[in-house]
Amino acid sequence: MPLTNTRPISNLHSPFSVDAWRAPAFAGVLEALLAEQEPIYVVGGAVRDFLLGRDAGLTDLDLALAGPVLPLARRVADRLGWAYYPLDAERDVARIVQRRDGAAPLVCDLAALRGDLAQDLALRDFTVNALALQMTADGPPHLIDRCDGVGDLRRQRIRAVTRQSLAADPIRTLRALRFAAQLGFTLAEQTAAQIPALAPRVTQTSPERQRDELWKMLGLARPGDRLADMQRLGLLVHVLPEVAALDQVEQSPPHRLDVLQHTCEVMDGAAALRDWLADRNFALPDRALEETLTPRREQLAVHFAQELASGRSRAAWLVWHALFHDTGKPACASVETDAGGARRIRFFGHAQVSANIAERRSLALRFSRR
Repeated sequence: MPLTNTRPISNLHSPFSVDAWRAPAFAGVLEALLAEQEPIYVVGGAVRDFLLGRDAGLTDLDLALAGPVLPLARRVADRLGWAYYPLDAERDVARIVQRRDGAAPLVCDLAALRGDLAQDLALRDFTVNALALQMTADGPPHLIDRCDGVGDLRRQRIRAVTRQSLAADPIRTLRALRFAAQLGFTLAEQTAAQIPALAPRVTQTSPERQRDELWKMLGLARPGDRLADMQRLGLLVHVLPEVAALDQVEQSPPHRLDVLQHTCEVMDGAAALRDWLADRNFALPDRALEETLTPRREQLAVHFAQELASGRSRAAWLVWHALFHDTGKPACASVETDAGGARRIRFFGHAQVSANIAERRSLALRFSRR
């Protein structure tokens, strides 16, 4: 399959020279690889984010190159003093990592091309990620866009590369929602239409992969909207069935929403608190709450910055507390009717039931017991 749309890089918003792409932190890695083989290809998010002007502080780089990759990655890691990890020996995928004091580690994943570059790009998830920068030792980088990824960046949409892309790896049904939210894009109509039928297959993916996609998704602004998206497209019942069961569970005043809608609202509030604790320039939407909390901001920030496990802080967990806080209500619902015939819905004991559900689901998603 011939490559098409090969051209010098140009930024989507303003012109750049063909030399515009820079990854100074990874310059040594690229130089060492190009000394052994060329061309090599920068692929995925680094290319997408460069074209969107979001590439500041790049710490993650994905490369595709001719195999065998594992011995090449080990040689480069040894030469540069980076750590080496064989991620997938069968598929010839390696990771090299440079740990840095006081800064995020630099992570470079190297994968063998699956066939030629055109075939490799066609096997990727979404067109905006099926972009490659061709790197050589002497010439400028060139953008290779086999699937009209640049067009979809301009249209601000997430579109599966082929009709088989989502079915080939069902975790992509969740990832589509995450990328749309992360980039502020919409889902292409044909991609969104595929998700409900494929939603049951997401359970065929490992709990760890489901957990990681959920963690990234709920770490964005307005995570309640993401929960509503999962419910609308039929994913929630397969990924978080206890949460899906909250849909249309009625509550008495002063509640004005059913339990699922209320949970989405509380999650958005928790995310605002999380972001307020991390960023002094962030303003809470509830001004009265902000005025109440501001005198205690420093103490709260210190407490919620504490790591619980695997680099995840107390602040990052706030959204997950909100996610599970009412999951016990369906099992605990009862209705009281007073002498005048007025109904009141009660949920006695739901807090402990919710805590038990949170524990079970967290362990099922392979979070640590801590």
